[in-house]
Amino acid sequence: MKQDWYPDELTQHWTLSAEERELLDSKTSATRLSFALLLKAFQFDGRFPDRREDIAGRIVTYVASQTGVPPAAYSEGEWSERTQRYQRAQIRQRCGFRAFRAEDESAFVAWLRERVRSPNPEAEALKITAYEHLRSRSIEPPAPERLGRLLRMAFVQREQQLVAEAAAHLPPATRAALDALVETQVSESSADGEQLPLFSIRSELAAVKEGAGAVSVETVLDEIAKLKQLRALGLPEALFSDVPGKLVTHYRQRATGEKPRELRRHSPQLRYTLLAALCWQRQREITDNLVELLIRIAHHVGIRAEEKVDVELTKYAKKIIGKAKLLYKLAKAAMGQPDGVVKEVIYPVVGEKTLEDLICEAEAAEKHEHQVKSVTRRASEGRGSSRLAALLLRLWLRPEFRIPAAE
Repeated sequence: MKQDWYPDELTQHWTLSAEERELLDSKTSATRLSFALLLKAFQFDGRFPDRREDIAGRIVTYVASQTGVPPAAYSEGEWSERTQRYQRAQIRQRCGFRAFRAEDESAFVAWLRERVRSPNPEAEALKITAYEHLRSRSIEPPAPERLGRLLRMAFVQREQQLVAEAAAHLPPATRAALDALVETQVSESSADGEQLPLFSIRSELAAVKEGAGAVSVETVLDEIAKLKQLRALGLPEALFSDVPGKLVTHYRQRATGEKPRELRRHSPQLRYTLLAALCWQRQREITDNLVELLIRIAHHVGIRAEEKVDVELTKYAKKIIGKAKLLYKLAKAAMGQPDGVVKEVIYPVVGEKTLEDLICEAEAAEKHEHQVKSVTRRASEGRGSSRLAALLLRLWLRPEFRIPAAE
């Protein structure tokens, strides 16, 4: 329960009705305030406060002013569920609630299991969901310790369900391929007559875990090789589509943090689920990385082409400063002697060499865009960029590599 309350909130949620005031008349001064606070707290929260301190001091003062009991009486009285048992039973009956019973546990855990969205069974969101569900059914929640145990049971059941379902959706060929990812020893049949390596072989899973390198065509080729390897596993496209992303990430992180020998020690169902979660997410990450790499490479090619063109243009295209002033002089000279000869009227104002420089600059500006495209095209013909162009075309024609539309 929050501790900061505005006056209008106190009036709305913590004002005793006339009927509730009559109910307090049968209470002694020692219990009148505590009963009033428990009643209003239950009406507001759907459950009783776990500690005396859960009720803010401003609330105690406000309710005490309505009961005629000093606020200090609230902190002086004994606080325990045993001493409040009769009061709580009376409040539950008045509000139409009942206590949580042992026979409610199985149905409650089954309901919670389907709403687990995080690997943390103590997540606040799950607790709030549990409290809201019980309140909608007019059931007082169990004690915090008991509720925590039920939340952990729901998480365990959700994990068991998820592992069983994920493993069941994997065909035998995919399971065998996942097992091969964590293999680090040479098989006996392949080692006949050959000397066994001194150290364990690096697993294929290690390569799958590695991130993308520097921006280059070679990095693109490496990422495509990883993607082909992951697709060859044959993971169903909708394997984890109905599973909360945080849970998939949880299994992926477990697979990432464990060594191959540790993964091999798990039960087959859990091992397949961990590896499938890792490969399923990596397949999507690598696809996004490829799109980003190709965009950045294409951008670098364009930038380098512009820089090269700018360097070439500065060799013969001299920048003319004060073009507006030159234009003014030309216009004034031409209007002053419209029938004159250019050599006699224009050249004395703006020299022939200056006019030639202006023409070169204007023509260079017009050719700039064309030359940038030309240099870019020439760059794509050398130093591996022809492979880049082929990759760009080939990948763009595949729908799975296209950038998804914004939601």
